[in-house]
Amino acid sequence: NVVDRLRFAGDQGIPLVVLATGRMAGKSLRANLPDVLEWFAETVLPLARAGNITVAVENCPAVGNIATSPAMWHELFDVALPELTLGFDPSHLVWQFVDPYAAVREYAGKVRHVHVKDTAIDRARLAREGIDGDGWWRYTLPGWGELNWATLLAELQRVDYAGCLSIEHEDAVWDRNEGQILQSLLLSKRYLEQFLAGP
Repeated sequence: NVVDRLRFAGDQGIPLVVLATGRMAGKSLRANLPDVLEWFAETVLPLARAGNITVAVENCPAVGNIATSPAMWHELFDVALPELTLGFDPSHLVWQFVDPYAAVREYAGKVRHVHVKDTAIDRARLAREGIDGDGWWRYTLPGWGELNWATLLAELQRVDYAGCLSIEHEDAVWDRNEGQILQSLLLSKRYLEQFLAGP
């Protein structure tokens, strides 16, 4: 429950809450926009202000969400609710065929939290199955998929991003046991460190 999460965050002094916008099934993204804007304006943002909380919306399409692309970020951030910020996960943009580099270039200043994972695309399967087929994309470790993390992190560095880089493990290939999961997290950490090491 978003209301409970915001109240808890305010009580505990947690400065950032990342959430989804919500979405009514069976309605398009834009058809959901008026209800989402009303809910945020009347419920979410007043609670956030009262608790001194920054609200970031994640761009995951799978969690009942309309903040899934730069076009919808424009409607949310630029047009209606400029105090909203972005929980950025470029892996979702890959399988939607949205340019992740143009997206972060335009909205880097809005990013307050980053999920670090990648997306691998099986182009031969995609060519045979089409976008409505199964198994042509999957989440993977950063550096093992389509994304150029050096470019993404450079865009964030350009705006002095000081938030979290949260490794989000969703790679089924590295999920067979606890040892594999730990190894995947270490591999992801080492991969990121090449771009973040100090002088």
